[in-house]
Amino acid sequence: MLGDRRALGPRRLLAVALLLGAAVRLPGMTESLWFDETWRTTARLNADLAFATLFRDVHNCLYNAFMYGWIRLFGQSEVSIRLPSMLAAVGAAWLFAEWVSRRFGRRLGWFVLLWALVAPAHVWYSAEAKNNAFTLFFSCLAFVAIERSARQTDRCALWYAATAIALALCVDYTALLLIVPALLCVAWIGQGRRAVQTCALGLLLCSPMWIDRLLHPEGMSRSYARHFDLGEMFLLLVNYLPTGNALAPYLPFTPGAAFEDGRGWLFAPLGVLLVALLCAGGFAMRAARRGAGMWLLAPLLAPLAMVLVASAALHALWPGQGRYIYQERNLLTLLLPFAALLGAGVLSLRSKSLRVAALCAVFGVPLASDIAMLGPHDDRWTVYKPNPDWRGAAAWLRAQPEARQGRLVALESAKADALSYYLPDVIRISRPWPPNPEELLATFARYDVDTIFVLRNQHWLPPDRRLFPAGHGVTLEDGFEGRAVKVWRLRRGD
Repeated sequence: MLGDRRALGPRRLLAVALLLGAAVRLPGMTESLWFDETWRTTARLNADLAFATLFRDVHNCLYNAFMYGWIRLFGQSEVSIRLPSMLAAVGAAWLFAEWVSRRFGRRLGWFVLLWALVAPAHVWYSAEAKNNAFTLFFSCLAFVAIERSARQTDRCALWYAATAIALALCVDYTALLLIVPALLCVAWIGQGRRAVQTCALGLLLCSPMWIDRLLHPEGMSRSYARHFDLGEMFLLLVNYLPTGNALAPYLPFTPGAAFEDGRGWLFAPLGVLLVALLCAGGFAMRAARRGAGMWLLAPLLAPLAMVLVASAALHALWPGQGRYIYQERNLLTLLLPFAALLGAGVLSLRSKSLRVAALCAVFGVPLASDIAMLGPHDDRWTVYKPNPDWRGAAAWLRAQPEARQGRLVALESAKADALSYYLPDVIRISRPWPPNPEELLATFARYDVDTIFVLRNQHWLPPDRRLFPAGHGVTLEDGFEGRAVKVWRLRRGD
């Protein structure tokens, strides 16, 4: 059903598949940087700020520590700082697919690899200088290492698994979403002691990191977008993982909008198809010999249950106080187990015509989503907010007379650090919105300028031009407009 249990191959075909997967990611590699990505440049990874960035940021230290060395060896261009993410994401797809191929069959392994390489969320985070791709890779590494330690009970396998756990946790705690199910599977097959040893040794190896976190918890104080419930679970499985929210985009923090404006006509049949295939895959794995199917069921079902229970508990204990733990990218580690269970469902169909139809559907959906994400919906909130064209804005500002005079002052509503990456000489001023007329006039005088440029990012606290008061001797004129960013001229009258 799932093919012979052996390594993926032939190697030339595997190399071609990986190269094609990398090519799909090239458009995103050359986009303008955005705010979070500037933290992977010397703007934050410098001698003065490196300690705070590594050890006091909400993210754990390993990715930023790696990038600290990377940019000193290979520079900090857009492609350079994103290349580690692409290698990690594509490497994670290969690693998990190789493991699936050896344990469950080559056909299923190829399905996982090819589906992951075209999945919009995987494509997106392969081309972002953030820790998501590293989390995916090291989570998969830990999962595979733990499974190996259950089959090979020597000390080498134990230390390998524990080291992988420590590395994954040093990237991000969301790696627990794959580590915990793997340890549960080890205990399920009667090796509870081995599971405890692996977990304890892994925690010991990364103890300096989590002890420091316990002593300085202020860096962990962060509330995410929203509460995780059954509705969000449905949208995660039916919309985010297979389509990247690209076919019928809606703002994720308004989940009710998912079924407005005709989107229900997409998500309802898509949900029926995907849930049916996932259930078929679950039954196929449940029938696998010696309980081996648990290794594909647990990494998808257990994390969903964990996040659902944790979110419900926090919501009950602190209702309405923003104690939320969910946003889609925090569950990116589920993408590869999702692909495996989906593939098992497709390959379990006995009718060849049904299998072909199902394969066309489950590959056609992410491919169509990629086209929409990179094409007509590239300025919409899909997998995440579109990268503002700060590079284009910087080029336009550099051509203005004020730049040649060395008096380029920009007013921002949300931090425009990426603009400073492209235009270091710009003077950025943050002001609460709506701006106070007296403060605006004082700003003109303070910097001895007649023009201030107002920066607008439509996805990050966008100012509305109507917030600028009429009169008071200032006028607002249109300037540059690019993807997700606009620059206005605010002129002082005579």
